[in-house]
Amino acid sequence: MACAWFKFNPPGVPPNPATNPLSYTIFLSTPRFVTGSPTVAYIYATIQIISGVQRPVIPAVSPKGYVTVSEINTAILTQTSSVNCYVS
Repeated sequence: MACAWFKFNPPGVPPNPATNPLSYTIFLSTPRFVTGSPTVAYIYATIQIISGVQRPVIPAVSPKGYVTVSEINTAILTQTSSVNCYVS
């Protein structure tokens, strides 16, 4: 599966904006590592097409190497970036 970095677009799309694929747009580069905030900045995820737009797949559990709902929630709660979820 194809994967890419996605940028979070605050305030996001409710409910649960941080885990809603519609809150993200594809980021065509590798973002600079950031950490230390409860706000999602970027996630690394597999790509799906929703209404002709590339959006991330954000499953509850996933094979290693892609972001999951629990990884996003942990990064927000601890205000610490992970390999697949940068918070800033």
